[in-house]
Amino acid sequence: MTRHVFHHRAFRSYPALVTRLSCLILLLLATHAYPQSPGPTFPNPGKTSMSKDNQHALGMEVAAQVYQQMPVLPDNSPESQYVRQLGQKLVATIPQQYSWPFEFHVIPQKEINAFAIPGGQMFINLGTITSARNEAELAGVMGHEMAHVYMQHSAKQAGRHRRRA
Repeated sequence: MTRHVFHHRAFRSYPALVTRLSCLILLLLATHAYPQSPGPTFPNPGKTSMSKDNQHALGMEVAAQVYQQMPVLPDNSPESQYVRQLGQKLVATIPQQYSWPFEFHVIPQKEINAFAIPGGQMFINLGTITSARNEAELAGVMGHEMAHVYMQHSAKQAGRHRRRA
């Protein structure tokens, strides 16, 4: 009985502590009741007639042309750093066996546009970054472009053109 009264008085002396402990207990219970989802499920990207190495080489050639034809912000610019960090978060969700060596670049143009090149080079206009209302919208655009690389759309399309010719 004495012990119960002692604990009761101790808690009455620290109402903020009781509130914090109650919140912590509720948070821990909620975490177990609503576990986070395991992440997205990715489809098998299928096969193409062009190897991954050839797609990467083609992408590097096209990226060199982009650098000749358009201004690209330096890799150490704040915008480039931000896009690269967000891109790496997205890359981390891709199954390793299907991933590409993604690289993210920013073009200082106000138009809303983004494009990805076979092999993992991705370019995003500054206008796209500034027009996004939040990081999730920007991640959606980037994820869409990354999906083209992941699914090897350019290589599959090139294979169809070769069969028709």
